[in-house]
Amino acid sequence: MNERQNQNRVANEKQTMNLSRSPLLIIGLDGASPQWIRQWTQSGDLPNLAGLIARGTFAPLLSTVPPISPAAWSTFMTGLQPGSHGVLGFRNVDARRYEYHEPDIITSARVAGRTFWDVAGAHGLRVAALWVPVTYPPWKVNGLLVSGYPTPSESRSFGYPADRASGIPCLTENSAFFRSAGKAAVAAELLRLARERSRVAADLIRRREFDLLVMVIGSIDHAQHRYWHYGDPAHPAYDPEGARMFGDAIRNTYRAADAAVGEMLAAASPETNVLVMSDHGGGPAASRLFHLNAWLREQGLLAAERPSLWRRTATAAYRWARDRIAAKEQIYRALPRALRIRLTRFDAGASFGVAGIVWSRTRAFRFPLHICHQGIVINLKGRQPQGCVEPADYEPLREQLIRDLLSLRDPHNGRAVAASVRRREEIYQGAQIEALPDLIVETAEGYSGSSQLWSPPITSTSLRQLRSLSGIHRREGILIAAGPNIRRGAELSRPSICDLAPTALSLLGVPVPAGMEGRVLNEILLGAPEAARTTLGESAASPPAGIAEGAFSPEEQDSIAAHLKTLGYMD
Repeated sequence: MNERQNQNRVANEKQTMNLSRSPLLIIGLDGASPQWIRQWTQSGDLPNLAGLIARGTFAPLLSTVPPISPAAWSTFMTGLQPGSHGVLGFRNVDARRYEYHEPDIITSARVAGRTFWDVAGAHGLRVAALWVPVTYPPWKVNGLLVSGYPTPSESRSFGYPADRASGIPCLTENSAFFRSAGKAAVAAELLRLARERSRVAADLIRRREFDLLVMVIGSIDHAQHRYWHYGDPAHPAYDPEGARMFGDAIRNTYRAADAAVGEMLAAASPETNVLVMSDHGGGPAASRLFHLNAWLREQGLLAAERPSLWRRTATAAYRWARDRIAAKEQIYRALPRALRIRLTRFDAGASFGVAGIVWSRTRAFRFPLHICHQGIVINLKGRQPQGCVEPADYEPLREQLIRDLLSLRDPHNGRAVAASVRRREEIYQGAQIEALPDLIVETAEGYSGSSQLWSPPITSTSLRQLRSLSGIHRREGILIAAGPNIRRGAELSRPSICDLAPTALSLLGVPVPAGMEGRVLNEILLGAPEAARTTLGESAASPPAGIAEGAFSPEEQDSIAAHLKTLGYMD
């Protein structure tokens, strides 16, 4: 148990459980950003969220590193940081491999931790969890679970119990549709999903079957990725003509989310405690790219052989086709398996910028995390397959990289490129830390990490890239809390998404399992001291039983991966 966990345990054990149990409703608004919530609650666009804030409290909520949905939602569910639950992205990462990650899309079987609704269910509470990402395959809960994105098919719902889940309309994001549909159709679909999810959730709330209901709406995040440049005149890819059609697309998804919140609040009993949260925020895409491998090569820390003219030409042609051919997924699936395997390897080399790296003479290399957070791996002897850095040189090399990256300036404008460079143990703890990069580089505002190996280390982002992915994630999400056990106008002290699981259990009067790394947000609780931490026969890091591996077929994984690339979640 680390120092923070021990401090939390001691603080928790000083409290007693005197909370009269009230229902708890948790609404996740994927990607909801504090700047828009502040602006549009004040302007009258979001009356239901404004009402919650007025009778409760509001604060920015710090996400995980990196602030990407699988890592953040896994932390939300378990009260564990990524170093303990082991999920950093949509694929299972392992910095001890040169391939960066396993080929399979992440599933719930990879989340090393019990969800707070499993803990509540073990205490006899009836729970419902709807459309929370990374909950496929579903597992047995004391109530109802409907899996969120990604799932194998958008033609039906997956969940437990299967017969009840199958009666719920399929409302997971359709990867193929979002990849190929026009902007107007996608905008309309995002509004429909928000409306339909709230309708289903409100119906369940009205039945008073559940002590805890958790549901997620994903529309805001999708809109911010796709439409930011239409509503932001300062964006480098701002399009005045397009703005006339799509300039309100993001605000419309916030309005739809607000209406959804209103519908669920109307269905809830007056004694219900309500938490509205997001897994991360959003902001404009960066106009400058930092190619970390190219910089490492210039520093003499990465060795590479320049690809042949044929390879460079083929890579350029492949990227052109991959990015522009609308039916590329169908074409890909029609190819012979052997050719698909070769294309997949070629794609990895083209995307990650690793083609030509001479591993035996490379001391450090880039490990892709997500856009504004880049990893650096030391090619350590005895750990990596062709490690060449002696263990005695490991820490001096990390110190050198930290020093050099923090002093790096963009020759174009003189600005710092890195906002921070931290050792992995400064961010992560837990059993999974050995699979994580040795250094985490957070790029400065206006800069994104990228994969090029042979370009200059710092370049401008192309307008085509800025149009296709105009909004990206920020670490600050939102937390709004209101209800009979929530202190009105409370000041929160840097709440983290990791704190929500133990806080939810405390609101329900349920003991917090030993090992949860978040803290109970006592400063917002009114007449509800946090429950003492205890063991429930299993630690917080023990996953639910009965989750199947191998959830996705190769074709399903291809489809999901193609969608995730368009949203910037994969290189």
